[in-house]
This record gives sequence, C-alpha cells and structure tokens, in this order.
Amino acid sequence: MEKLIHILELDNTAITVDVEPWIIKKTKPNVPIIRLRPGQRKLLEAGTFRGDDNLISYSGKEYWLSNELYKELERKTKKGVDLGLFGLSYAEFFDPDQVAEQANRVKICTDNIEHLKNTKDDVVIVSDRSNLELHSDLLEVVREKFGEYNIDIMNVYMLSKNNLKTDNEDVPYQKALLTIEKMVGYKIVDSKFTNVPVDQYNKVYIYDDSRKVFDELNTIQETFNKIYYNSDENIKPVVLNKVLSVKPFVKIHQVTGNEFNRFKTDTIMLTRPTRIYKFNFFK
Repeated sequence: MEKLIHILELDNTAITVDVEPWIIKKTKPNVPIIRLRPGQRKLLEAGTFRGDDNLISYSGKEYWLSNELYKELERKTKKGVDLGLFGLSYAEFFDPDQVAEQANRVKICTDNIEHLKNTKDDVVIVSDRSNLELHSDLLEVVREKFGEYNIDIMNVYMLSKNNLKTDNEDVPYQKALLTIEKMVGYKIVDSKFTNVPVDQYNKVYIYDDSRKVFDELNTIQETFNKIYYNSDENIKPVVLNKVLSVKPFVKIHQVTGNEFNRFKTDTIMLTRPTRIYKFNFFK
C-alpha cells in the first residue's frame, strides 16, 4: 500500500513572517539600533563579511558586519564607533512577547502548498526554531490557516536546540535523519537505528528553501549507510528488509522563489547499504 508524507519547513516555505535580528548596544539590549533587512541575517551567520574585519560579539557569538552595515551603524551612532560595545540580538526569535506577536503577522506561502489542498496524505512541519511551547500561538495560527486549504498538520518538529543557532548545530543533518526515519520506519538515536517503530512511508516529499538542506538530502544514501553500519546487529536485518521490500524514496523540493518554476527537485531511492573501505597504499 502506498503511503506518502509531506514535510514542510516552517519559515519561508510554509509561511513567511517578518522576523529579523537587531544590532544593539550591549548596555541597551532591548533597543534596536539597526534591524537587519531580509537576507542579511544569513550572510552574517555564514561569516560572509569576515574579510571586512568589523567584528561584533554578544552572548558568546561573533559576527562580522559588512562595510556597508558598519557605515550605517556610524551614521546612527557616531564616527569611529567602538564595535566592542555592540552585538547582534535575536530578541524577536526568543523573547516570548516578540514571538507571540508574530502570530498576527503570519502569511501562508500559498504557491508552495496549494497543490496539497484537500490532501489525504500526512503533512508535518519542521523548523529551525526551538521550543514548541514558546511558539504555540504562532503554530495555532498556522494550523488554522492550513485548515482553510483542508490540510491537517499531523505533527510539528522543532529541530534546533535553541533559537540562537550556531555553526555547530547541524539542522540540515537533523532533517536528513528525520527523513530517513520516515523512510525506514525506525527511530534513530545517537546515530543508530533503534527497535522503536515510527510511522513508515514509501514516499517522502520534503520542501525547504535552504540550499544546505537540498545538498544534505542529496547525500541521504551515504547518511543512511553510516547510520546502518553504526547500528546494533539485531536491528540491521530488520532495516535492510524494510528498505529492500518497500523501496522508499524521497523527493526533495527546494523552494526557488521563481513563480514560473516554483521548485527545484531531485528524487533519491534508498538502496542496499554499502560500506566504504579506505585503503592505504605503500610504495
């Protein structure tokens, strides 16, 4: 029997909501001096402007401003600004009042979900955010708006440990593990399959605007191989039988923002795991 699940990233795939970090003075962290514009956050988090050497830090996190942002900060404060006094605040991401207020600004990405209208397939939401309780008001609005399309959200997975994401927190990898769980039907803990069953699907459709997620999922066979060979011997034949009998596959939809070509897609079927051996050759 064919069983299909759709996994949608929350931000910029299922919904859009205006939320951005602030550049703040450390002595006045609740007062934004500059609210970042859309797109700037990802550039700062990626260290894109490290070469401009405009370092700010706050709560143990370091970011490099572009020369353009530095000049804007000078205009709003003073010439020759001391960057040691400034940092990047994610108050809109974790302050309860700020997060609750986002529920009033939610917009559904209609073009990304309209093909799911009246679907009988399972639909779940994944998010780079953390803390279900903190986002309860926002998620309730999302459920209501999806309900207008007769789409029932079966579950929501918050994959980040905190809302101040760091380079060490590999959310794309967590999304790959969740996808493998859905394809195989067994829970993964500590990079091993366990004997705890979860709902299994022979077709997994995932939607995300992140190129990192798209690239991570394109190596899902390699990730599956590592998880399989890291698992206990008693679960391996069970997992292998599932993969060979069900032949599960994932269809990856990278959201492009192009109204004429909404998704860039790739399809990958899980196959028998292979172990990669490394050889040392001596002359």
